[in-house]
Amino acid sequence: MYLFYSSSHFKANAIGRVFGREDSYLRIGSVKSNVGHLETASFMAGLLKCILMLEHQQLVPNLHFKKGEGNPDIKFEEYKLSVQTEIEKFENPEELMMISSFGFGGANGCTIIQGYKQSSEQAQTSSLPQLFLVSASTPHALEARIQKLKSSSKTFHSPAAISHTLYNRSLHRLVSFAIDEQLNENTIFVPTRKCVDQPLSCIWVFAGQGKNFTNWPSFFFSKMFLMMFMLLL
Repeated sequence: MYLFYSSSHFKANAIGRVFGREDSYLRIGSVKSNVGHLETASFMAGLLKCILMLEHQQLVPNLHFKKGEGNPDIKFEEYKLSVQTEIEKFENPEELMMISSFGFGGANGCTIIQGYKQSSEQAQTSSLPQLFLVSASTPHALEARIQKLKSSSKTFHSPAAISHTLYNRSLHRLVSFAIDEQLNENTIFVPTRKCVDQPLSCIWVFAGQGKNFTNWPSFFFSKMFLMMFMLLL
């Protein structure tokens, strides 16, 4: 089993107490070394990393980590925990992995996945025309997304799988579509929504992390309201 955790020594030790084994080491790692702290998207990034490891049957290293330099509060030897530091092939197609992400921003997630099996839908090839639905927030972003989709289509499983994924994604203000048997450079996309030009406005993003110091959120909002009051005078 490969356990994926979210950096805290409390979580690592809890994982070790529950899942630790005497006969072999339990592998642990984090997606932060690959892409940094993604706040609300951290669970999905960890899930995708584990799915790719199961698909390729390889454990990938936790970047920039060296043996013996781990958090001293994590009981590595007592609970038989080992941080993955090199690419390692595993033969068990039913390997278990757990993704645990709790904390920043309040976006929590925990799941256990096992094995990787290519779906019959992905494996099948079809000569029937497929609907390819692409959307974006601006004309430039829409065109860039279409071009990227065309250039990378050869790496996907099948046109039917691409169509299914695009169709089930959330739509933005601008939408363009194509109907074709294959997706390539010759595929023609037709716009279905026109852009409504709107000026961008300033948006405050409050992530919900209030432990910087005691009463930090109330201090922040009181200062913000004071600034707004002074602007209105």
